Amino acid sequence: MIYRFATFEYDRKKAELRQTGEPVPLEPQVFALLGFLIEHRDRVVHRDEIIETVWGGRIISDSVVSSRIKAVRKALGDDGKTQAFIKTIHGTGFRFVHELCDAPAEQSLVPPPAPHKPGTVSMVVMPFRLISTDPAHQVLADVVHADLTTQLARVKDYVVMSRKISLMYADKPISPTELSTLLGVCYIIEGSLRPSGDMLRLSVHIVDGETGGTIAALEFDRPTDELLDLQNTIIAEIVNHLGSEINLAEVRRLEQRAGADPTAVDHTKWAWVITEQEGWNKTGLAKALSRLKLAMEIDPEYAPAIASFALFHGLGVRFHILQDETGEIKRDVMTLSEHAVDLDGYSSDVLGYVGCALCDVGEVDSGVQHLLRAIKIDPSNGQAHAALGWGRFLQGRFDEGLKLMSEAIRLSPTYPGQAFWLYGLANGYLLHGELDNAESILQDALLVDPQFNGAYRMLAKISKQRGDVDLANSYYQKAKAIEERRSQALSAAS
Repeated sequence: MIYRFATFEYDRKKAELRQTGEPVPLEPQVFALLGFLIEHRDRVVHRDEIIETVWGGRIISDSVVSSRIKAVRKALGDDGKTQAFIKTIHGTGFRFVHELCDAPAEQSLVPPPAPHKPGTVSMVVMPFRLISTDPAHQVLADVVHADLTTQLARVKDYVVMSRKISLMYADKPISPTELSTLLGVCYIIEGSLRPSGDMLRLSVHIVDGETGGTIAALEFDRPTDELLDLQNTIIAEIVNHLGSEINLAEVRRLEQRAGADPTAVDHTKWAWVITEQEGWNKTGLAKALSRLKLAMEIDPEYAPAIASFALFHGLGVRFHILQDETGEIKRDVMTLSEHAVDLDGYSSDVLGYVGCALCDVGEVDSGVQHLLRAIKIDPSNGQAHAALGWGRFLQGRFDEGLKLMSEAIRLSPTYPGQAFWLYGLANGYLLHGELDNAESILQDALLVDPQFNGAYRMLAKISKQRGDVDLANSYYQKAKAIEERRSQALSAAS
């Protein structure tokens, strides 16, 4: 869109300010500030609003804002005394006061966004639509919006637009693709709150900003009185579900841009997807570890890659894919775990991966301490709950392990987390000698994910223990067929 005033043209698409056809040099923030003032020319724009939009809410001094205003005026041939274009409203803010030529009727509100750091995932959470006239429900809808924005912003590698910016678009007739372009975000989180008797339904949608299509639609039904503990329970669960769906969507993006140069974050994501698609077997593990090696070569201090590398080796030992007669793998896992924690000891994910890896190689007490800290930092970390449950199984605290595994299943999304945690729960029963319960849980895992090869492999193990060799072989062949299909599909994608 082009705005014309006096002898100037403000061209958003080309990111140019032109005077009589000639470009006027402007720093990006100065250009953004001018556009923001033009688009809000019908009112006074407060300094705080400028900081929120142009600087992304970072803490800056008033003198910085004043210097950028001065730069805008200088580019337009204006000054603080004349104020022909930008008028200062003392104690309040600024307003663009010059008339536009052929001004469009409807314009965007936010200037071109600054590029995000490679490997980050950008999103905006829009205000939740309330389907009720009860004022108490309006308060609740506002709380959901605020808490969800805050909690998602705490997730590592997520860039979440501030709540103030999302509120600016709450009532604007604008499409998801336009909003995505204006804000520079990949995903738009939308939702609604609908009361029904003593129940409340929270509906959440993830929209792909590039296509405008819905990636996932989630619904959460809860009794009204349970929502008093909203932030610690429902919001944590929603964040966990959203995170899983967004991560899967990011993998699809990686597949679509296979020709691009991957970052350390990309390779780490691929490693996890490989194990989800191929399962825990020799081929899948080798491919995943290869990706993690590339990630660590690109960024030797990327803690999630290092922690994942330790975890995959630990799981390789636990699943008997890797043999560690000399103890070399265990020593490597311990060294890698210590290094990852030194680099990012406040990341719940890093602590969760490290804790699980240590439990898998026999350092259970140390692993459990890391897992307890991971859950303290992020109570919604399903992986850490499941790993701690496994650690408690290994410590002989069977009942506590069951509770932790059950909590992991509650926190985890339907796919792929829940099937894997059910598998871990069955592993606990198997460790306790309860074959019937283990078998029943594995059948539940296959209802969630019928292509979960790990469940078939464990069912084969149970059948073999019972002496049913034919059934064991049948389960083993199913697992093998799934792994071969996934391996072929993954090779074609990458």
